[in-house]
Amino acid sequence: MMHTLEASAPPVAAVPPVAGELKQRILIVDDDPNIVQVIEQALTFKGYSTCSTTDGEEAFRIFREEGEFDVVLTDLVLPGISGIELLEKFKELDPTCEVLVLTGFGSNEKAVEALKKGAYDYLKKPTNIDELFIAVSKAIEKKKLSLENIAYQMDLERVIEERSSELLRTQKFLHSVLESSTEYFIIASDAEGLITLFNSGAERLFGYKRTEVQGHRAILFLAQSEAGNAAGMQDFLKSGVIDQAHTVVTRDGREITISLTVTPIQDESARSVGYIWIGKDITEQLALQAQLKEYAQNLEKLVAERTREIQERNRRLEDTLTQLNDTQMQLLQSEKMASIGQLAAGVAHEINNPIGFINSNLSTLKKYIINLKDYCRAVDRVVQSDDADSIEELIRLKKIKKVDFILDDVTSVIEESIEGTDRVKTIVQDLKDFSHQDRGTLNEYDLNKGIRSTLNIVWNELKYKAEVIQDLGDLPLVRCYPQQLNQVLMNLLVNASHAIADKGKIYVRSRARDDEVVIEIEDTGCGIPAENLAKIFEPFFTTKEVGKGTGLGLSLSYRIVERHGGRIEVDSRVDVGTTFRVILPADGPPAAAAEWVPALAEEA
Repeated sequence: MMHTLEASAPPVAAVPPVAGELKQRILIVDDDPNIVQVIEQALTFKGYSTCSTTDGEEAFRIFREEGEFDVVLTDLVLPGISGIELLEKFKELDPTCEVLVLTGFGSNEKAVEALKKGAYDYLKKPTNIDELFIAVSKAIEKKKLSLENIAYQMDLERVIEERSSELLRTQKFLHSVLESSTEYFIIASDAEGLITLFNSGAERLFGYKRTEVQGHRAILFLAQSEAGNAAGMQDFLKSGVIDQAHTVVTRDGREITISLTVTPIQDESARSVGYIWIGKDITEQLALQAQLKEYAQNLEKLVAERTREIQERNRRLEDTLTQLNDTQMQLLQSEKMASIGQLAAGVAHEINNPIGFINSNLSTLKKYIINLKDYCRAVDRVVQSDDADSIEELIRLKKIKKVDFILDDVTSVIEESIEGTDRVKTIVQDLKDFSHQDRGTLNEYDLNKGIRSTLNIVWNELKYKAEVIQDLGDLPLVRCYPQQLNQVLMNLLVNASHAIADKGKIYVRSRARDDEVVIEIEDTGCGIPAENLAKIFEPFFTTKEVGKGTGLGLSLSYRIVERHGGRIEVDSRVDVGTTFRVILPADGPPAAAAEWVPALAEEA
């Protein structure tokens, strides 16, 4: 059964409205308020946004000021303005708005006229509700399609404009490339070899203007007998040309050699429709190649001669390097022995002290033994005689010979003597280790042990000048040449002692830092003036009195540390003191540095 929309009919459910980006706003215009109310209620119930009026002029004002209506439902007969006029005004303001006209019985002619004026459809009154919803839904869908079509057309126009601009830029770029290529000539021809393009590079090289050769056959690259022969041109092109050398004659009669490549231009069916001729003048290049060939031949002779000379120089250089290494090692060892010589008196004094009290203890032990012998003989006599007077004599002799004291004191005398011999042994061993030459192999070495050993050697030099404060941290074993680094430590400790005039302090510190080991020797001496800091590592530079220094200690120390892959840093303030900081890699020197010290040791 069909339902119709009368003035009193309630809204009936139908197909849901079309979803999309449209606002689905509908303007309802009819001079019958009841019809307006019923249509508005029905459409609102279906989820549409509605606006209504009974006056045509008011409807136009609403449409003009509020706008964005997707569909207008309007009666054809309105007071003041006809529905056809209102339709035209709506379409003028928004061509995408769809208009549905409401017409009464017998007004089909006006409905047809409205369709011609741009109305989407017409509905007869009283309107069937299903037809109303279907018509509104289709009108909204049509507007959506219209908007999508307009957007598509705008995008298409934009793409066409962008592509046109891009093609224009490409055309300008290619033209610029062709015209700016003065080193290379670029010529285009059709399938018959007739020239269609002749760039400025071609004009400059061949001497012809493009207007003179355009439309003529590209005869520049043919032999004279084939110059006017079309068949010769075709044979030339069919044989293919890739970077070939050709001799051509320019307009002014000069013969030049060009490098030529001809590439076919093919259509979709792979048929050649033209050719691109590209090349450049290689006349000078060929001349240079001929010269280079001659030079190469002469160069081979020169290389052979120079090779012999270099080999001889290398041999002499190796001899010189060997002598230099010998000299360096001798200098290193000489400085070491000179240092030992300067410290010899102090070392002798350090040895004499324990030797002195060992000798004194031995004299005491000799007396103890004589007394104990006398006492033991007396004991033997008493045991043999078993006489009471003899026992009293033995007791008296025990007091005279101080047997009880000897028995108490003999242990400490022996321990002191052993301690003295250990002290002498340590000093002698440290001195032996220090003066010993490295044997050319890296060793895992405890630098804290090296610090203590060196302090033993230079102790007599330090103890009267300074209080030595040791702050030695836990260190990993360092791959190094121990005797070399011990000499560095001795040089720095002796220098610290010499920098102290009366009585001061020397701080010796060691720390592990990341993959490095850091040793600091700080003194409270006179400091180093700023003007001397840059020169202290130079060979033979010294501020000491004649006979107190060779000027090689710090220079050799710097080189030893550098060859171990480390560095020496210096902080100094005049009248405050100086700190030397030796920083070494824990995993040993790099390969190139590692080869230096053993080479010196072996050759020396």
